[in-house]
Amino acid sequence: AMAIARSESTRVASQGILNHYKNQEIKEVRFLASISQRTCPICESLNGAIFTIQEAQGVIPIHENCRCSWIKVFTT
Repeated sequence: AMAIARSESTRVASQGILNHYKNQEIKEVRFLASISQRTCPICESLNGAIFTIQEAQGVIPIHENCRCSWIKVFTT
């Protein structure tokens, strides 16, 4: 039950930040993995990858207990 609650909290937080960025007219986001001994190979390989807001929808959580997030990409 705790794993489901954590995963769903991550899903809601991820969607919320993407909605916030979209409202700010941010076009791209960077995948931010929480790097530690517990980081899975998938999340580690995605760390730093850039997605459009549309592409990022539904990506996080990658798996149960995923600790990853999004950060906005600034364009000049």
